[in-house]
Amino acid sequence: MVCGRRIQESSKSPSRTIARTAEQNRRRELEQGFNNFTGVRHERIRTFSKVADEFFNGYKLRLPDSAVFADYAIDHLKRLVGSKMLVD
Repeated sequence: MVCGRRIQESSKSPSRTIARTAEQNRRRELEQGFNNFTGVRHERIRTFSKVADEFFNGYKLRLPDSAVFADYAIDHLKRLVGSKMLVD
């Protein structure tokens, strides 16, 4: 059972030991995919400044009228914590 759904797949092996190992590996893959763990390290090692720039570029497109204030606020945050990594 993963996320309330019953998952039934074949390990394509007659060995119980191999089947159990395959089940554990598949369960881990499903849980990591559900919790969005793929590529986590790449996301965590980025600095706050880079993430803030990416956010602001998208923000300008969605809400152009508020972009001036957002630019001010983001610049202030970048000055304070811009060099820190996201994981910090």
